[in-house]
Amino acid sequence: MAAEFEIALQDAVPPLVLALDVGSTASRGMIYDAHGRPAGRRAKVAHGFTVAPDGTSVIDPDQVLEELSSIVDELTGTLEDVRPGEGIAGVALDTFASSLVVVDGDGRPLTPCFTYADGRCGRQVESLREELVEAEVQERTGARIHSSYWPARLRWLAEDQPEVVAGAAHYLSLGDYVLRALTGVLATGTSSAAWTGLVDRQTADWSAPDVAAAGIRLDQLPPIRHLDQPLDIAPDRAAELAERWPALRDARWFATVADGFAANVGLGAGDETTIGASCATSGALRVVIRQMPDTLPPGLWCYRVSHDRALLGGALNDVGRALSWADATLRVEEGEDREASADAMGVAAEPAASEASRPATSDAAEPATNDAAEPATSETSGPAAGDTDDLSRALMAAPQDTTPL
Repeated sequence: MAAEFEIALQDAVPPLVLALDVGSTASRGMIYDAHGRPAGRRAKVAHGFTVAPDGTSVIDPDQVLEELSSIVDELTGTLEDVRPGEGIAGVALDTFASSLVVVDGDGRPLTPCFTYADGRCGRQVESLREELVEAEVQERTGARIHSSYWPARLRWLAEDQPEVVAGAAHYLSLGDYVLRALTGVLATGTSSAAWTGLVDRQTADWSAPDVAAAGIRLDQLPPIRHLDQPLDIAPDRAAELAERWPALRDARWFATVADGFAANVGLGAGDETTIGASCATSGALRVVIRQMPDTLPPGLWCYRVSHDRALLGGALNDVGRALSWADATLRVEEGEDREASADAMGVAAEPAASEASRPATSDAAEPATNDAAEPATSETSGPAAGDTDDLSRALMAAPQDTTPL
């Protein structure tokens, strides 16, 4: 389950950070030192979504909790003898975005975790589009009316499983559920909240009209915490965590980060100068901005990710085919030339991200997609390339038409 990184743990410079990740195919963990270098070991537990032809795409939240707990067991087990101040200083978690877990008053799950790819709320998407002005929703929240976001999913849940809604105390993202189970703190990260489609992109708080349209109450949503606001863990729970994981006795825990934002930061695309590109069967272009656009470019989304930053981007289908077409046509050799070209264009690329798997720019609610679906082929010509150019121009131009956050 564990693999060795290049940097030995004994060479790491404290303070250390434990990074946890929940993706569509696995949960992962690793330790970073003060210079951002991966140190010692990394751990991984594979999993998959339960899918069905009706659009079902779910995973057991307690399974993910157990996976992450075992990863923390493994990684902190190598740090049991560290001196005070040289252990883990922070714990950070990112998960695939647009997840939903409904819990009761004791924090127990009443539902599986609905993933971004669950498409059973197609009828509710159409109902919301008839009731609301979608352009106004997008301007307010940065998200369109779509099956990936919470408003349609919550309406579907109320119609399909009214007994669940009747017993619901809180509606959480997957990472929020995990962190509450471990720390006892009810909270969500800014970016994770924004990916629900229920956050006002200007205020970074829950959007009252959109929460009402979803059919739930504001007090059923967790408080939003920014990147610089660690969780306030009660002393008794902190003592329990320290007893279970001594290496975490001095650690600060932080609210969940959405994977799309984490991908940009990890790529070094943390400001307006660099676009982050996720390339798989589907793909996405994202840019972190410190100014909020007055008006969103058509077809793009804009998620508030902190008190002073937002993430502007768009998604495309069939990116894998476009990349294969480009490779076959341009015949660029692997190595320095390719890397230099990417750097010169201000684009940082990653091989895949779960966010890019959902049709964020599609007009229809669709069932789950599969990143491992039909492989890209060189026969495909490049229609997606023009769309990518349009997105690039929009992403680069958007920060120029802005107002301060």
